[in-house]
Amino acid sequence: MDQKLILLVTLVMVYVAAGVHGSSHLMFANNTEVNITRGGCGETKLCVETPDNCDPVGNSSCLFTSINAGTAAGSNSTDLAIELRGKSGGFIVLELIPNTTEGNTMIFVCGKNNTNGSSTFFRTGSRPVNTSNDDSGSIMDEEIMVKEIRVVSGADNVTRCEFIVPAVNGSRAGVQRAGDGTVIIFTVALATGSETTGALTFTIQKRDGPLNVADPSSNVNTTGTPPPSTAATAAATTAAATAAATAATTASSAVSATAPGTLALMSVLTFCIIQRTGKGPW
Repeated sequence: MDQKLILLVTLVMVYVAAGVHGSSHLMFANNTEVNITRGGCGETKLCVETPDNCDPVGNSSCLFTSINAGTAAGSNSTDLAIELRGKSGGFIVLELIPNTTEGNTMIFVCGKNNTNGSSTFFRTGSRPVNTSNDDSGSIMDEEIMVKEIRVVSGADNVTRCEFIVPAVNGSRAGVQRAGDGTVIIFTVALATGSETTGALTFTIQKRDGPLNVADPSSNVNTTGTPPPSTAATAAATTAAATAAATAATTASSAVSATAPGTLALMSVLTFCIIQRTGKGPW
């Protein structure tokens, strides 16, 4: 589901220097240590990355996110613990698109302040779901509650951030709880971008979904061997039918070839039994 989408984003960014907190809907952690690895992918957290299966530790170009869904207070909501990592001279983006025809997406932006290399920023926003596949669009500024935010961006232009989106409920995604667990359906989009003349322009690098982000293995092996083409399937069916017909013909010929001998033997045995018993139809 990879697409290249260029989006023009008009957002007021929240710049975060060490020890400085942003708007009231954003709560930053007291420490800035961020350690993002593939550990737990497919087992305890859902991972989406580009290139496929890249290592966020050893591959500087790896654009990576992980989502771990945990139970929140209330029966119809869940907390999403998110890791986001990528290389960009500006910022990296995660967009969560609900599997609905109405409502808004959730957008999370973190990166480095190019006007002040020692500071980082974190931002939330959204756009209508019915425009989420547009090649370009305007992102609405929206205050989405986020806590435990950590953002680190080094001289290598690799940005790493961790944060928790608390109490995600049915207004944001089709959160359901059944006997076999929670179902939270989102399409996950990853992007990189940069700030130009006060606007944020970014390009989506990866789309995956719709996925049940509450199931760490929901996208495992989704890029396996593609199904055979219609022509290949038809050829295989024809070959199988021909082989079956040939086998049937061979078996029929074998029966025909042995039938006279079998009948003769039965006749002899019948004659011998009649002679020994002295009983016959005459």
